[in-house]
Amino acid sequence: MKKITRNSNYRLIVAVLFVSVISPFPLFAHVPGENPTLKSLMIKADVVFYGQISKIDYADPSGLKTSKSKGTRRWAPILDGPPHTFVTYRVIKEIYGSTGKKYVTLRFYGGPDGKGALYDSSASATFIKGERQVVMIKGNGRLRMPLVLGELGQFREYRGGVYSSIGVALTRFNKKGWVIFEGGIHPKLSLKIFPTPSFEGLLMRSKATEIISQKGMSIPVAKVKYEKEAPPYIVTKRVQQPRTAPAKPVSMNIFVSKLQAIARKLPTPRARFVSQDPRQRFVFKGHVGIQAPQTIEGTATYNPNRWVLKSGGPTQ
Repeated sequence: MKKITRNSNYRLIVAVLFVSVISPFPLFAHVPGENPTLKSLMIKADVVFYGQISKIDYADPSGLKTSKSKGTRRWAPILDGPPHTFVTYRVIKEIYGSTGKKYVTLRFYGGPDGKGALYDSSASATFIKGERQVVMIKGNGRLRMPLVLGELGQFREYRGGVYSSIGVALTRFNKKGWVIFEGGIHPKLSLKIFPTPSFEGLLMRSKATEIISQKGMSIPVAKVKYEKEAPPYIVTKRVQQPRTAPAKPVSMNIFVSKLQAIARKLPTPRARFVSQDPRQRFVFKGHVGIQAPQTIEGTATYNPNRWVLKSGGPTQ
């Protein structure tokens, strides 16, 4: 994974336009007293399956707006309402309930707006194309976070092991049946990846044009440099303090078998699962407590053609 140097023209332009740089990803801890049982998670779900992420789109309520800007490799800005993230999974194994399809799409509130800012909910799941996960879904298309108990309804696979949404190992199930996560965040699972915004999108930021001018750069020159040198993706990384070594996780095969055994004893889900389409208009009713958009800044480039995802995790 190639680092962006401080002298990079791209770095300069992005630093100029991303006026306030903050860390948009809080570290979510799994409090032992709040750890649910697998049964209590599954009984709330409309469907549970093991699948692989095949596609990620971003759209506003008026429909898909993530097509690349004409003549460039950048992503067009979202203009009509807050962005939403559409994650398409290839269903490998249905565990509880049924999707009725080989490919299904989940809709989540939040994501990049194509202008250098990020809308992120307080219960953020993590999505990387190619990664395999077990997801417990509830209210897809109706709730802003269609996972059971937010991030606790997502179990990520890396090298055959099971990890939480933020990359902490699922190590055991105690006598009460609680799901126990222990150890530090696995460094390979600490990343979030977003498409780089278009230059036109960045110019929509407040005083962006004025700031570029103050730096002695013309808009045409800045655009040419940005289009030539900016990577297709921005990568951000969760930082854990103090740093703790990752623990050894339960294997995904054992985890899925345990879920299947529990599912056989549960009643059929009442709600019907409905896949979402990012190309269709949808109604966004808002939600009390939604965070304002926050600025994002990349720390490294990400090239999906070079970074191969195997067994659910990225390997160089």
